[in-house]
Amino acid sequence: MDVLTSAKNIAELGTGFWICVLIIGFFSGAVLVNEHKNPTVFLCKWFTMMIFFIVCIIIDILVSYGIKLNKPWALLPYIVLNGIELVLLYILSILLIICGIFSPPNKEYPSPVNEMTAKKYPEYPKIVVLMLSFGLFMTNIVLNWFWYMIFLAYKYVKYEAKINIISPYDEIKALKDEDDPRLRIPSAPALT
Repeated sequence: MDVLTSAKNIAELGTGFWICVLIIGFFSGAVLVNEHKNPTVFLCKWFTMMIFFIVCIIIDILVSYGIKLNKPWALLPYIVLNGIELVLLYILSILLIICGIFSPPNKEYPSPVNEMTAKKYPEYPKIVVLMLSFGLFMTNIVLNWFWYMIFLAYKYVKYEAKINIISPYDEIKALKDEDDPRLRIPSAPALT
């Protein structure tokens, strides 16, 4: 599988994911608004999340658009915003590891199981924090690979746009249409 196909699949996967999250968030927010103590604050948070999900969908659609039509500028929002997100997530995972290692055991920590677990396993909060940081770190590695594939696709699309090569998606169409001016080989300049 080539870089462009991988990047397009990543963008389509991201679009589908954010559409599902948008639908679930929309309907769960519509149900939970009546049960919340302060509906105005809840609606502001909910509306902000919906805007975030829509922006993520637009960014992923722009990646597909940029790859299909050889528009390198359309891949830049994904590269910039997800690059910032990756840096912040790596910082968060490192802070969680530091908190997990250096936090003192707490014997009065309310355990999700029962009080007996908190007394029997005083290191329980440390273990939970370290497991969360490990999960976040592994997620960062996958997201880093997604970002790298989109970055490689950006470099390829930028190179194609720079030298004006036919898009791989237009190649089949162009081969069927022999009168396409992009397929003509320019004549060599005359030597004097």
